[in-house]
Formats: sequence, structure tokens, C-alpha cells
Amino acid sequence: MDVINVQELGPEISEDIAGYELVFFIDAGIDQENNYEIKEIIPLYKNPIFSHHISPEMILAITKELFGVSPAAYLVSVRGYSFDFGFEITREAQENSEKAIDRIKEICMNWLSQKR
Repeated sequence: MDVINVQELGPEISEDIAGYELVFFIDAGIDQENNYEIKEIIPLYKNPIFSHHISPEMILAITKELFGVSPAAYLVSVRGYSFDFGFEITREAQENSEKAIDRIKEICMNWLSQKR
């Protein structure tokens, strides 16, 4: 397992994920009802609304186009509560993260068992 931490997604990420069979894009969100949301995503290219915004689906499409591979992928959005500058996260966001991690582990275990 590897973790790549980036401020925003860029096309260069496609080279990083091309060597993997399963990837998770994880981000914090504030405009969601649930503590965390996980959804499977597929490669999909569509013109970005903002010139520097590339979605995880677009990263997958670039990966497929450039490297001929399409890893299984999930988008994970963890509900956050405070987005002020700093290094601390709220207790609620920490709890949401832990719940999301547990679910990610389940997805990984299921994925591994299907590969056998």
C-alpha cells in the first residue's frame, strides 16, 4: 500500500496510479449529509468547469489512454467541519475518517478475496 498526498489532482498522477490495480481518491467535504461517502468510479473524460480542476474520473481516463490500464477506483469523501488554516482536525472529522478507513479496509479485503 502506498499513499500519495497532493494538494490537487493533476495529470501526472496518472503515471503514479498506472502501476496499481486498486486506488482510492480521498478528500474532505463539507456539503454532504453523511459522515463519509464512498462510490466506485470509472474512467470518464469531460471538460473541466475550471481550467485547473481535474476529477478523479478524468485521471482514470488519462491513465487508460496513456498507459492502457484502468485500475478499480473509489472516490472517498469524508465530512469535515472546520477548514481553517492549521494542522488539527476536529474530533468529529477524526471519527468520520476512522469510519471511512474501516470501510476502505472492507472494500480491500473483498477485492482481494475476489482475486483469489
